[in-house]
Amino acid sequence: MKASKAKKRRNLIVILLLVVLGLVFFGQSLFLKEEKTANKSAPAEENRYEKSVKELIEEPVGLNKVIVKFGTGDTVVKEYSSKTPFEALQKIAEGEGWQISTKEYKYGLMVESVNKISNSSGGYWTYKIDGQAGKIAADRYTLKKGEAVEWEYVKADN
Repeated sequence: MKASKAKKRRNLIVILLLVVLGLVFFGQSLFLKEEKTANKSAPAEENRYEKSVKELIEEPVGLNKVIVKFGTGDTVVKEYSSKTPFEALQKIAEGEGWQISTKEYKYGLMVESVNKISNSSGGYWTYKIDGQAGKIAADRYTLKKGEAVEWEYVKADN
C-alpha cells in the first residue's frame, strides 16, 4: 500500500512538472511570436522618429537678436542665426573683434570674460533668453527661432 501511494505521488509530481513545462514552452512561443510581430513594425516607427529628429536638426534656426551689455552703459545689439547662446556670443564677438575666454565645467561652459571684462568679485557674465535667466550652460541651451539672447556683465552687490 505504501509503495502504491509513493508511486501515485511520484506520478502526480511528474505530471505536474510536465504540465508546468508545457505551459512555459507554450507561453514562450506566444511571447516570441508577439516579439517578432512587434519587431516587424519597429523599423518603420524608428525610421519615422529618426526622420523627425533629422528634420528638427536641419530645420533653419532663424535669426536671433543678440544683446551684449557691458555693465558700463555700453550695449551692442546684432542679429545672428545661432544654435546656442554661447554661439551667438561667439558670432557677435567675431564681428566686433572681441576676445572671449571660457572655462569648461561638468555641466558646460562658463563665460569668464568678454572684451577684457572678466568675472571677479565685482561682477560676472550671465545670459538671458527673452528676459528670463538662463537655466543651463550657454553652450547646452538650444535656441528657438526669434528668441532674444542677452549677455550681461552683472555687477555684484558688495
